[in-house]
This record gives sequence, C-alpha cells and structure tokens, in this order.
Amino acid sequence: MSRSHGLRPASPRTILLAGPMGAGKSSVGRQLAELTGWPYLDNDAMLLASTGKAARELISEGGIGRLHDEERRILHRTLEHPGPLVASIAASAVDREEERTLLIATGSVVYLRCRLPTLLKRLGQDQAGGGTRPLLDRDPLPVLSEMQERRSKLYEEVAWRVIDADYLDPRQLAEQVLEV
Repeated sequence: MSRSHGLRPASPRTILLAGPMGAGKSSVGRQLAELTGWPYLDNDAMLLASTGKAARELISEGGIGRLHDEERRILHRTLEHPGPLVASIAASAVDREEERTLLIATGSVVYLRCRLPTLLKRLGQDQAGGGTRPLLDRDPLPVLSEMQERRSKLYEEVAWRVIDADYLDPRQLAEQVLEV
C-alpha cells in the first residue's frame, strides 16, 4: 500500500528515504538512482567516509550518542545538496524536532514502512555472520519493537509518502516512489 501524506514535497528533485533499519532504504535508493539517473547518497557509506569508522566502532568508542551525532552531521550535509538527489537517511534522523523540521522543509521524504516480523526476518539474515548493526547484537525484538513504537509516528510526520515495504522488492518499491 502506498499513500501520499498531506505534505507537499518541498523539492520534487530531492528524494529522502526514511524508515527503520531493515526497511530497504539502501537497496531502494540504489534502484531509484538507477531509474532517475540522479546521484545517490547512502547514510552508512557517508558515515564511513566521514569518520573512517563504521557504526559499530563509533558506538564502542563513544556510545550511541556519538553515532547519532555523526548521523546528524551527515543528514545536514545531505540536506545542503542542491539536488537532484536520492538519499537514504539514518533511522535516527527523526529523533529530534530540529531535524524533522529540516526534513519537511528540504525534501520529498518517503517513509518505507515495514511490519516488525519483516524487519526481524531481514535483519536476522543481515546479522548472521557478524552483521553491521551493533544495536542488534543481542535479542533484536525488544530493540526493534521500542524503536518502531517510538519512531513510526515521527516518520509519518515528516513523510510526503508512506509506502508499505513488506512484500515488494527494491525495484518495485523504487517504481512506487516515482509514481505520483
């Protein structure tokens, strides 16, 4: 299911993919870049390029706060890009009101909404063999559940469009993002 929110896209030439870990932001972002010919900025790649460290290292050095500080810097840098642009943003991008206001004002935010069982399945596969998501090293259910409960309304608040991402592959989701 896909629906447009009451918000008008601030810039039809800036597509920002939002949602929880495992929603498919990076995969859909690459597909959108291919379909539009626009540059693609991935939060995780920018984090590594900017700090020289992956999320796991940043958390071990300075806690989750350090990771979120770096993610905020990357978000601000991304939002300064003149476009056209496709970007996947950190799941934490909606945690602070200041960033939510910027997201609404700057781009066409698409919330890739997923149900908890879908996220658990995707992230379980991703974590097998020492995945890159340190917050899920222990039992992921309570972590994902808490994040989902806390952030789902915030994603909806900033979204121009909400797309249910449970049953579609990245190409189908990218095509839905471009349908207006």
